[in-house]
Amino acid sequence: MALLGAALVALCHAQPQQPTTEKQARYYVYGAFLTHAVPEIMGQRVALGPELEQRLALAPGADRLQIYDALMSYTDGKRIIVRDATPEELASYRKQAKRELKAPVFTVQAGEHALLVEYDMQANAIPFVGQLGVAHQPPVAAPRAAPPPPPAVAAPKPAPPPVATIAPPPPPPPVVVPLKPNGPCVVTPVMSEQDLANCRGAPRATARTAPTPPPPPPPVVKPQARVAPPPPPPPPPPVVTRPPEIAVPVGPPPPPPLPPIALKFIGIVEGTTQTAKIAVLSDGRNVFHGREGDIIEGRYRIQRIGAESIEMAYLDGRGRQTIRLTGS
Repeated sequence: MALLGAALVALCHAQPQQPTTEKQARYYVYGAFLTHAVPEIMGQRVALGPELEQRLALAPGADRLQIYDALMSYTDGKRIIVRDATPEELASYRKQAKRELKAPVFTVQAGEHALLVEYDMQANAIPFVGQLGVAHQPPVAAPRAAPPPPPAVAAPKPAPPPVATIAPPPPPPPVVVPLKPNGPCVVTPVMSEQDLANCRGAPRATARTAPTPPPPPPPVVKPQARVAPPPPPPPPPPVVTRPPEIAVPVGPPPPPPLPPIALKFIGIVEGTTQTAKIAVLSDGRNVFHGREGDIIEGRYRIQRIGAESIEMAYLDGRGRQTIRLTGS
């Protein structure tokens, strides 16, 4: 990523006598947001839209390096796509921009964030950055303090406690005269008070109880005839396993496989309606870019450029390989 940032700085300042094209400006903006290593792309007096300045929460008077670092943190870890801003986007943002945006103006799509970036091709710098789809929220005034509560009113004095009255004592319980036995003690399922009195005073030997019915006779169990157990099943037949047959290769051995393509797919520069999109590749030391069908490093050909991956192969068509977008 640092190599790509250094390459972008060199491209920005390599030929100052030639004016920058709109295609180069879009590539510079993409590289600045992708590598996080080109703070020089921000103008000396770069301005932010009121809604974006509120989102970044920068201190008043922040310089261009602080604004660049805040923008990189705001878009960090998100997929970066740079394209030309549409007339509808410019018209919807013109009311809150409070300035006239001069072409070229690009839309930088970073995940769910859509930034509107104005580029000065004479100075090779960004003079203004805003955010689409976000309204500026004016600061809310602090709520007014509530009036002090009224002074407390003294509570009235409590009334004197009522004089306790002594209740009269409860009447004594009635005297119960116990019954005297008047006959023999007979124990029955339901007994009256007199029956209980007869049994309470009688000795234990004279107490008569109702006769207990005899127990029922035991059930008659008939003996069952014994059944002989079934014979055991016959043993299973022995299983004979054959050794697996080993296939003997016929003919000469196949050629060794080609080594994988040692390139990383680090980004895409979206093209206009007249130009195709450009893939940005790196081998860890150098940065390469090309369109579909172009030859890279003299031995690879770009077959197809997708949104998340790129397909490449050797010049003879062998070794076709899909390389995922890594962003670094």
